[in-house]
Amino acid sequence: VDFDGTLTNFFQYFKFKFRKKIEEADLSPSSICLYEYKKSQKVRRFMNRIMTTKPIDFWSNMPANRHIKNIIKKFHKSFYEFASVEEGNVAMEFGKKKWLRYHGVRFKDRDYHRLLINQKKEKYAVVNGIRNILIDDDCDACDRWEAAGGIAYLYVDNWMVTDSIMSDIKKSLDDQVKFLFLC
Repeated sequence: VDFDGTLTNFFQYFKFKFRKKIEEADLSPSSICLYEYKKSQKVRRFMNRIMTTKPIDFWSNMPANRHIKNIIKKFHKSFYEFASVEEGNVAMEFGKKKWLRYHGVRFKDRDYHRLLINQKKEKYAVVNGIRNILIDDDCDACDRWEAAGGIAYLYVDNWMVTDSIMSDIKKSLDDQVKFLFLC
């Protein structure tokens, strides 16, 4: 499961916390979204500059997407978490780990290999011949995952989408005895 935008409502939280700075940078609040972040160097530079200076609590206090909580409750013992962290940003890494603990994703010391920081997701699409599942809000990441042989779900925080994802995953679990769940 992807962290920013799938588990958390990152872009909405960012807009809420930094509305004044967004306006001072001559950006529109509507430009603070995944599409613009990927497309616009100005938006990317602005957001990265702010993100690199934020303390642990900024990351740990992000609101969870409402409907992803069902997936966390159901599958948290078997999923892997992908979290991207700016290089050398310890606050970002620890804040995201703190968020995961607070929201019920508890990694025991022996399970920290399931928290994948700055990893290329696609390399986990198929492990030991088993097709794995990715849940992500980035359609490009989903496309790369499927091209590598995995099963991808584009996440939108909507109860119908979440129910559909959960029902498909349950069916996959029933169809496949050996299963590794990657989010």
